[in-house]
Amino acid sequence: MPKRIHPILRIAIILLPLWMVWLYVIKAGWYYMPDDYAKEMFIHSASHEEMDRDYQVLILGDSMANAAFLPEVLSEETINLAITGGTCIESYYILKNYIKTHGAPRDVFFTARHDSFHDASYIESHFFYHQFSIPEGIEIARTLKKYNDAPEIYSTLHPGTWFQNLIYFPSGYATSLLNSKFYQRYGANREMLGQLQLHRGNWLALRIGSGVTPETLTTLEHFEVADFNDHYFNLLCQLCSDNGIRLHIVRTPYSSNFAYSDSFRKEYTAYFENYAKQYSNMTVDISFDGMDDIYFYDNGHLNLRGAYLYSTQMCASYPQVFDQSLPVSACTVDALLADYELEVEEPYKSTWKALLDDKKARFERGE
Repeated sequence: MPKRIHPILRIAIILLPLWMVWLYVIKAGWYYMPDDYAKEMFIHSASHEEMDRDYQVLILGDSMANAAFLPEVLSEETINLAITGGTCIESYYILKNYIKTHGAPRDVFFTARHDSFHDASYIESHFFYHQFSIPEGIEIARTLKKYNDAPEIYSTLHPGTWFQNLIYFPSGYATSLLNSKFYQRYGANREMLGQLQLHRGNWLALRIGSGVTPETLTTLEHFEVADFNDHYFNLLCQLCSDNGIRLHIVRTPYSSNFAYSDSFRKEYTAYFENYAKQYSNMTVDISFDGMDDIYFYDNGHLNLRGAYLYSTQMCASYPQVFDQSLPVSACTVDALLADYELEVEEPYKSTWKALLDDKKARFERGE
Protein backbone atom coordinates (compact mmCIF):
# COMPACT_ATOMS: atom_id res chain seq x y z
CA MET A 1 0.00 0.00 0.00
CA PRO A 2 1.59 3.36 -1.05
CA LYS A 3 2.44 5.84 1.63
CA ARG A 4 0.22 8.85 1.92
CA ILE A 5 1.76 12.17 0.92
CA HIS A 6 2.40 14.44 3.86
CA PRO A 7 -0.23 17.26 3.97
CA ILE A 8 2.40 19.97 3.82
CA LEU A 9 4.06 18.39 0.78
CA ARG A 10 0.65 17.98 -0.82
CA ILE A 11 -0.08 21.69 -0.37
CA ALA A 12 3.33 22.57 -1.79
CA ILE A 13 2.66 20.45 -4.89
CA ILE A 14 -0.79 21.99 -5.37
CA LEU A 15 0.74 25.46 -5.12
CA LEU A 16 3.63 24.63 -7.44
CA PRO A 17 2.26 26.79 -10.31
CA LEU A 18 2.09 29.74 -7.91
CA TRP A 19 5.70 29.15 -6.82
CA MET A 20 6.78 29.08 -10.46
CA VAL A 21 4.96 32.33 -11.26
CA TRP A 22 6.38 33.93 -8.12
CA LEU A 23 9.91 32.91 -9.12
CA TYR A 24 9.33 34.31 -12.60
CA VAL A 25 8.06 37.61 -11.18
CA ILE A 26 11.22 37.87 -9.05
CA LYS A 27 13.77 36.93 -11.71
CA ALA A 28 12.34 38.03 -15.06
CA GLY A 29 11.50 41.72 -14.65
CA TRP A 30 13.28 42.65 -17.89
CA TYR A 31 10.83 40.45 -19.81
CA TYR A 32 7.48 41.70 -18.52
CA MET A 33 7.90 45.09 -16.85
CA PRO A 34 7.03 48.44 -18.55
CA ASP A 35 9.99 50.55 -19.70
CA ASP A 36 10.06 52.49 -16.43
CA TYR A 37 11.67 49.33 -15.06
CA ALA A 38 14.84 49.99 -17.08
CA LYS A 39 14.99 53.56 -15.76
CA GLU A 40 14.59 52.43 -12.16
CA MET A 41 17.08 49.58 -12.56
CA PHE A 42 19.68 51.91 -14.04
CA ILE A 43 19.44 54.13 -10.97
CA HIS A 44 19.37 51.16 -8.60
CA SER A 45 22.41 49.63 -10.28
CA ALA A 46 24.32 52.93 -10.28
CA SER A 47 23.74 53.35 -6.54
CA HIS A 48 24.30 49.73 -5.51
CA GLU A 49 26.91 48.30 -7.91
CA GLU A 50 30.40 49.14 -9.12
CA MET A 51 30.62 51.20 -12.32
CA ASP A 52 33.41 52.08 -14.73
CA ARG A 53 34.05 55.18 -12.63
CA ASP A 54 32.84 56.83 -9.43
CA TYR A 55 31.07 60.00 -10.51
CA GLN A 56 31.75 63.13 -8.52
CA VAL A 57 28.62 65.11 -9.47
CA LEU A 58 25.18 63.58 -8.91
CA ILE A 59 21.88 64.98 -10.15
CA LEU A 60 19.01 64.02 -7.85
CA GLY A 61 15.32 64.85 -7.85
CA ASP A 62 12.40 64.22 -10.18
CA SER A 63 11.66 64.00 -13.90
CA MET A 64 12.13 67.74 -14.36
CA ALA A 65 15.68 67.36 -13.08
CA ASN A 66 16.19 64.35 -15.34
CA ALA A 67 15.06 66.36 -18.37
CA ALA A 68 17.10 69.47 -17.55
CA PHE A 69 20.58 68.08 -16.83
CA LEU A 70 22.53 66.56 -19.75
CA PRO A 71 25.70 64.86 -18.44
CA GLU A 72 27.34 64.81 -21.90
CA VAL A 73 27.16 68.62 -21.89
CA LEU A 74 27.92 69.18 -18.20
CA SER A 75 31.07 67.15 -17.50
CA GLU A 76 32.66 63.71 -17.69
CA GLU A 77 32.17 63.14 -13.97
CA THR A 78 28.41 63.90 -13.92
CA ILE A 79 25.66 61.29 -13.73
CA ASN A 80 21.92 61.97 -13.70
CA LEU A 81 20.12 59.84 -11.08
CA ALA A 82 16.94 61.92 -10.95
CA ILE A 83 13.95 59.57 -10.93
CA THR A 84 10.42 59.87 -12.29
CA GLY A 85 8.20 61.42 -9.62
CA GLY A 86 11.20 61.67 -7.31
CA THR A 87 11.13 63.49 -3.98
CA CYS A 88 13.66 64.03 -1.23
CA ILE A 89 12.69 60.54 0.01
CA GLU A 90 13.97 58.65 -3.01
CA SER A 91 16.92 61.03 -3.37
CA TYR A 92 18.00 60.37 0.21
CA TYR A 93 18.12 56.60 -0.27
CA ILE A 94 19.74 56.80 -3.71
CA LEU A 95 22.52 59.00 -2.33
CA LYS A 96 22.91 56.92 0.83
CA ASN A 97 23.41 53.75 -1.20
CA TYR A 98 25.68 55.51 -3.69
CA ILE A 99 27.95 56.59 -0.83
CA LYS A 100 28.07 53.03 0.54
CA THR A 101 29.09 51.67 -2.86
CA HIS A 102 31.30 54.39 -4.33
CA GLY A 103 32.15 56.80 -1.53
CA ALA A 104 30.89 60.35 -1.29
CA PRO A 105 30.57 62.41 -4.49
CA ARG A 106 31.92 65.96 -4.42
CA ASP A 107 28.69 67.73 -5.43
CA VAL A 108 24.96 66.96 -5.47
CA PHE A 109 22.31 68.99 -7.28
CA PHE A 110 18.77 68.53 -6.05
CA THR A 111 15.56 69.87 -7.49
CA ALA A 112 11.99 68.58 -7.47
CA ARG A 113 8.58 69.95 -8.34
CA HIS A 114 6.92 72.12 -5.70
CA ASP A 115 4.17 69.62 -4.86
CA SER A 116 6.66 66.84 -4.13
CA PHE A 117 7.04 68.37 -0.67
CA HIS A 118 3.46 67.72 0.33
CA ASP A 119 2.69 64.49 -1.49
CA ALA A 120 4.44 61.42 -2.83
CA SER A 121 2.13 60.29 -5.55
CA TYR A 122 4.85 58.24 -7.26
CA ILE A 123 6.31 56.54 -4.21
CA GLU A 124 4.18 53.44 -4.76
CA SER A 125 5.73 52.99 -8.21
CA HIS A 126 9.20 53.03 -6.66
CA PHE A 127 8.14 50.16 -4.42
CA PHE A 128 6.67 48.42 -7.47
CA TYR A 129 10.00 48.67 -9.31
CA HIS A 130 12.05 47.72 -6.22
CA GLN A 131 14.00 50.91 -5.83
CA PHE A 132 13.84 50.34 -2.06
CA SER A 133 15.14 47.40 -0.06
CA ILE A 134 12.90 45.69 2.49
CA PRO A 135 14.57 47.52 5.45
CA GLU A 136 14.22 50.84 3.60
CA GLY A 137 10.57 50.12 2.84
CA ILE A 138 9.87 49.34 6.48
CA GLU A 139 11.67 52.53 7.52
CA ILE A 140 9.59 54.63 5.12
CA ALA A 141 6.33 53.07 6.34
CA ARG A 142 7.26 53.59 9.99
CA THR A 143 8.26 57.19 9.36
CA LEU A 144 4.99 57.86 7.57
CA LYS A 145 3.07 56.39 10.50
CA LYS A 146 5.11 58.44 12.96
CA TYR A 147 4.32 61.78 11.35
CA ASN A 148 0.85 60.90 10.08
CA ASP A 149 0.45 64.45 8.77
CA ALA A 150 0.73 63.84 5.06
CA PRO A 151 -2.24 64.97 3.00
CA GLU A 152 -4.91 62.83 1.50
CA ILE A 153 -2.65 61.41 -1.21
CA TYR A 154 -1.02 59.12 1.36
CA SER A 155 -4.33 57.59 2.39
CA THR A 156 -4.35 55.65 -0.90
CA LEU A 157 -0.85 54.26 -0.36
CA HIS A 158 -1.23 51.53 2.21
CA PRO A 159 2.03 50.04 3.58
CA GLY A 160 0.46 46.60 3.10
CA THR A 161 0.56 47.17 -0.67
CA TRP A 162 4.15 48.38 -0.41
CA PHE A 163 5.12 45.20 1.44
CA GLN A 164 3.49 42.98 -1.20
CA ASN A 165 5.64 44.74 -3.81
CA LEU A 166 8.76 44.37 -1.67
CA ILE A 167 8.31 40.59 -1.66
CA TYR A 168 7.24 40.47 -5.35
CA PHE A 169 3.82 39.03 -4.53
CA PRO A 170 2.49 37.95 -7.95
CA SER A 171 -0.95 39.56 -7.72
CA GLY A 172 0.65 43.03 -7.86
CA TYR A 173 2.34 42.20 -11.17
CA ALA A 174 -0.53 40.43 -12.92
CA THR A 175 -1.36 43.41 -15.15
CA SER A 176 2.25 43.77 -16.33
CA LEU A 177 2.52 40.03 -16.96
CA LEU A 178 -0.66 39.96 -19.03
CA ASN A 179 0.10 43.15 -20.98
CA SER A 180 3.52 41.84 -21.92
CA LYS A 181 2.27 38.30 -22.63
CA PHE A 182 4.84 37.35 -19.96
CA TYR A 183 7.96 37.96 -22.05
CA GLN A 184 7.57 40.58 -24.78
CA ARG A 185 9.15 43.59 -23.04
CA TYR A 186 12.75 42.41 -23.02
CA GLY A 187 13.87 44.11 -26.23
CA ALA A 188 12.30 47.46 -25.36
CA ASN A 189 13.70 47.39 -21.83
CA ARG A 190 17.23 46.57 -22.95
CA GLU A 191 17.04 49.29 -25.59
CA MET A 192 16.01 51.79 -22.91
CA LEU A 193 18.87 50.62 -20.68
CA GLY A 194 21.34 51.23 -23.50
CA GLN A 195 20.01 54.75 -23.94
CA LEU A 196 20.34 55.42 -20.20
CA GLN A 197 23.90 54.14 -20.17
CA LEU A 198 24.81 56.25 -23.20
CA HIS A 199 23.38 59.47 -21.72
CA ARG A 200 24.43 58.65 -18.14
CA GLY A 201 20.91 58.55 -16.78
CA ASN A 202 19.17 61.19 -18.88
CA TRP A 203 16.29 59.91 -20.97
CA LEU A 204 13.55 62.51 -20.72
CA ALA A 205 15.30 65.28 -22.65
CA LEU A 206 15.77 63.15 -25.74
CA ARG A 207 12.90 64.66 -27.75
CA ILE A 208 12.63 67.92 -29.66
CA GLY A 209 8.92 68.65 -30.01
CA SER A 210 7.03 71.23 -27.97
CA GLY A 211 3.53 70.61 -26.63
CA VAL A 212 3.08 73.40 -24.09
CA THR A 213 -0.55 74.43 -23.54
CA PRO A 214 -0.32 77.98 -22.14
CA GLU A 215 -4.08 78.34 -22.04
CA THR A 216 -4.09 76.00 -19.02
CA LEU A 217 -2.52 78.50 -16.64
CA THR A 218 -1.61 77.20 -13.18
CA THR A 219 -1.12 79.81 -10.48
CA LEU A 220 0.80 78.64 -7.42
CA GLU A 221 -0.36 80.45 -4.29
CA HIS A 222 1.45 78.74 -1.40
CA PHE A 223 4.34 76.33 -0.85
CA GLU A 224 3.31 73.48 1.43
CA VAL A 225 5.64 71.06 3.21
CA ALA A 226 4.43 68.00 5.10
CA ASP A 227 6.43 67.00 8.17
CA PHE A 228 7.06 63.58 6.62
CA ASN A 229 8.73 65.16 3.58
CA ASP A 230 10.53 67.75 5.68
CA HIS A 231 11.98 64.92 7.77
CA TYR A 232 13.49 63.32 4.68
CA PHE A 233 14.76 66.59 3.26
CA ASN A 234 16.57 67.18 6.54
CA LEU A 235 18.04 63.65 6.32
CA LEU A 236 19.28 64.44 2.80
CA CYS A 237 20.91 67.67 3.99
CA GLN A 238 22.46 65.92 6.98
CA LEU A 239 23.77 63.08 4.83
CA CYS A 240 25.53 65.57 2.56
CA SER A 241 26.91 67.49 5.53
CA ASP A 242 28.21 64.36 7.26
CA ASN A 243 30.02 63.26 4.10
CA GLY A 244 31.46 66.63 3.05
CA ILE A 245 29.25 66.85 -0.04
CA ARG A 246 28.37 70.24 -1.46
CA LEU A 247 24.59 70.29 -1.82
CA HIS A 248 23.18 72.68 -4.42
CA ILE A 249 19.47 73.44 -4.36
CA VAL A 250 18.30 74.73 -7.73
CA ARG A 251 15.01 75.15 -9.52
CA THR A 252 14.70 74.13 -13.16
CA PRO A 253 12.63 76.39 -15.46
CA TYR A 254 8.89 75.97 -15.88
CA SER A 255 6.89 76.83 -18.98
CA SER A 256 4.65 79.87 -19.43
CA ASN A 257 1.60 78.10 -18.09
CA PHE A 258 2.86 78.53 -14.52
CA ALA A 259 2.49 81.73 -12.50
CA TYR A 260 3.57 82.43 -8.93
CA SER A 261 2.11 84.59 -6.21
CA ASP A 262 4.44 86.68 -4.05
CA SER A 263 3.56 84.40 -1.13
CA PHE A 264 4.65 81.30 -3.02
CA ARG A 265 7.95 82.86 -4.06
CA LYS A 266 8.73 83.95 -0.50
CA GLU A 267 7.67 80.69 1.14
CA TYR A 268 9.49 78.52 -1.37
CA THR A 269 12.74 80.46 -1.19
CA ALA A 270 12.64 80.86 2.60
CA TYR A 271 12.22 77.13 3.16
CA PHE A 272 15.52 76.29 1.47
CA GLU A 273 17.40 79.36 2.68
CA ASN A 274 16.53 78.47 6.28
CA TYR A 275 18.12 75.07 5.74
CA ALA A 276 21.17 76.70 4.17
CA LYS A 277 21.66 78.62 7.42
CA GLN A 278 21.92 75.30 9.24
CA TYR A 279 24.23 73.58 6.75
CA SER A 280 27.33 75.44 5.60
CA ASN A 281 27.90 73.02 2.70
CA MET A 282 24.55 73.95 1.12
CA THR A 283 23.89 76.57 -1.54
CA VAL A 284 20.52 77.83 -2.76
CA ASP A 285 20.16 79.18 -6.28
CA ILE A 286 16.44 79.52 -6.91
CA SER A 287 15.10 81.36 -9.91
CA PHE A 288 11.53 81.77 -11.08
CA ASP A 289 12.64 82.77 -14.55
CA GLY A 290 11.21 80.59 -17.26
CA MET A 291 12.26 79.80 -20.80
CA ASP A 292 10.49 80.25 -24.10
CA ASP A 293 7.93 77.50 -24.60
CA ILE A 294 9.85 76.19 -27.60
CA TYR A 295 12.33 74.75 -25.11
CA PHE A 296 9.71 72.57 -23.38
CA TYR A 297 8.37 69.24 -24.53
CA ASP A 298 5.30 69.70 -22.34
CA ASN A 299 4.16 72.01 -19.57
CA GLY A 300 6.96 71.11 -17.19
CA HIS A 301 9.76 69.19 -18.88
CA LEU A 302 12.51 70.67 -21.02
CA ASN A 303 13.12 69.10 -24.41
CA LEU A 304 16.56 68.52 -25.92
CA ARG A 305 16.93 72.16 -26.95
CA GLY A 306 15.97 73.38 -23.49
CA ALA A 307 18.21 70.83 -21.78
CA TYR A 308 21.18 71.99 -23.85
CA LEU A 309 20.48 75.62 -22.98
CA TYR A 310 19.95 74.92 -19.28
CA SER A 311 23.01 72.66 -19.03
CA THR A 312 25.26 75.26 -20.65
CA GLN A 313 23.89 77.86 -18.25
CA MET A 314 24.72 75.57 -15.33
CA CYS A 315 28.26 75.09 -16.65
CA ALA A 316 28.67 78.87 -16.70
CA SER A 317 27.17 79.26 -13.21
CA TYR A 318 29.17 76.42 -11.62
CA PRO A 319 32.55 76.24 -13.41
CA GLN A 320 34.15 74.85 -10.23
CA VAL A 321 31.75 71.90 -10.34
CA PHE A 322 31.40 71.07 -14.04
CA ASP A 323 35.02 70.71 -15.09
CA GLN A 324 35.27 71.15 -18.86
CA SER A 325 38.98 70.30 -18.94
CA LEU A 326 38.59 66.59 -18.17
CA PRO A 327 39.58 64.14 -20.93
CA VAL A 328 36.66 63.44 -23.25
CA SER A 329 35.32 59.87 -23.22
CA ALA A 330 34.02 57.81 -26.14
CA CYS A 331 30.66 57.67 -24.33
CA THR A 332 30.36 61.46 -24.44
CA VAL A 333 31.16 61.57 -28.15
CA ASP A 334 28.57 58.88 -28.85
CA ALA A 335 25.95 60.63 -26.71
CA LEU A 336 26.52 63.95 -28.48
CA LEU A 337 26.28 62.21 -31.83
CA ALA A 338 22.90 60.78 -30.76
CA ASP A 339 21.77 64.26 -29.69
CA TYR A 340 22.89 65.73 -33.01
CA GLU A 341 21.01 63.06 -34.95
CA LEU A 342 17.81 63.77 -33.01
CA GLU A 343 17.77 67.43 -34.02
CA VAL A 344 16.23 68.34 -37.37
CA GLU A 345 16.23 72.16 -37.49
CA GLU A 346 18.78 74.91 -37.79
CA PRO A 347 20.38 76.59 -35.92
CA TYR A 348 20.00 73.88 -33.26
CA LYS A 349 21.58 71.23 -35.47
CA SER A 350 24.61 73.43 -36.11
CA THR A 351 25.01 74.02 -32.38
CA TRP A 352 25.15 70.29 -31.68
CA LYS A 353 27.50 69.75 -34.64
CA ALA A 354 29.96 72.33 -33.32
CA LEU A 355 29.97 70.79 -29.86
CA LEU A 356 30.28 67.28 -31.27
CA ASP A 357 33.19 68.21 -33.53
CA ASP A 358 35.03 69.88 -30.66
CA LYS A 359 34.57 66.94 -28.28
CA LYS A 360 35.43 64.40 -30.95
CA ALA A 361 38.65 66.23 -31.83
CA ARG A 362 39.63 66.37 -28.17
CA PHE A 363 38.86 62.66 -27.76
CA GLU A 364 41.04 61.77 -30.73
CA ARG A 365 43.88 63.86 -29.27
CA GLY A 366 43.40 62.20 -25.87
CA GLU A 367 42.43 65.48 -24.21
